[in-house]
Amino acid sequence: MNLPDFEYQLTSAIKKVSAESLPKIGFLSTHGAKKIARSRQFSSKIKDDLPLREIFEKNYEVREVSILPDDDDESKQSGSDLDEVETLVVVGVNEEFSEEEATKIREFVASGKNAIFLLDQVDVFSGFSQNLAVDFGNLLDEWGVEISPSLMADASNSSMVLRGQIFDFSLPYPFWVKVVNFSEKNPITAGLESITLPWASPLKITEKDGVEVEILAETTQFSREFRGKEMRPKKQEDDESEPEMELVDVPISLDPQQDFGISHERKPAIPLAVVAEREGEGKILVVGNSRFVQRQAAMQFPENVIFLSNAIDSFTIGDDLISIRSKSVSDRSLALISDGSKAAIRWGMTLGTPILVVIFGFLRRAGRRRRRRGF
Repeated sequence: MNLPDFEYQLTSAIKKVSAESLPKIGFLSTHGAKKIARSRQFSSKIKDDLPLREIFEKNYEVREVSILPDDDDESKQSGSDLDEVETLVVVGVNEEFSEEEATKIREFVASGKNAIFLLDQVDVFSGFSQNLAVDFGNLLDEWGVEISPSLMADASNSSMVLRGQIFDFSLPYPFWVKVVNFSEKNPITAGLESITLPWASPLKITEKDGVEVEILAETTQFSREFRGKEMRPKKQEDDESEPEMELVDVPISLDPQQDFGISHERKPAIPLAVVAEREGEGKILVVGNSRFVQRQAAMQFPENVIFLSNAIDSFTIGDDLISIRSKSVSDRSLALISDGSKAAIRWGMTLGTPILVVIFGFLRRAGRRRRRRGF
């Protein structure tokens, strides 16, 4: 019997029975957001959906939410109204929010309710990345959080399986950032040991009056940012004048066998997930990545689902279940070490073992001589 899981199921059942009604959480169903589905439910976009409905239905009434105007045809087909839920979850939208829609979400949080934003700024396709033409500024500027149009590569990473002609093999893939640096103070991440964020964008934080931002997860000190936009000279007919600069999109190669050029010099860690709160209002969680809870990653890295579950629990019903759930986390990540330490270990294993064998041989020989003399 899995004791931590039994304890979690028992506590969850007690809370469910004792509650007059289940708390309501809403997953945005418009703006190209990823759909929440059952783990065995198949659809045309199965790779992009969120196979999490059974997990959350144990403790919540799960709804699909629309923020479109009531007279919009898509709104009529998209589910419940925003005001009917306690926590809003927005995953992988690919369409911008109008000012009216962004205001509606901001007012939802200002009323004391909470929102979770798992958003991508970089699209991944055919071995290259492309910046999404989506600006979340009118949604996140209120809290001083910005998702950069770039990708993070980290020395702490998970492996990608590559299919060969004869057999499959795996390679460490720095774009699949294995996060091991968490806030130990926040219950959402206090019991986590790692999560994997495939093709994650970094977050930039700007101070705003009355807003407190807490970094929940960040890169190691051995990471590199691959920028998806750069300032480059603008093409001009007059070659003699000083060229005018413009911001242009830059495709990023996603080749797992490329030289990622991650420096071994320590640099400041980069935020990947933050919680922001204005005094007297609700909270928001922002992660520059939605793929970590989509079907493939959710199945391959169960700790990713635990992170989202912790966030929803903390925002909706409190922190009682989080500490119990985290007991079942079993990933034990190895600490990153410097090149000098790696070299010392490598040479120690290469030379140390033969030396120990020789020393052992001399000791055995000396022992035999002493025994012969004794006779």
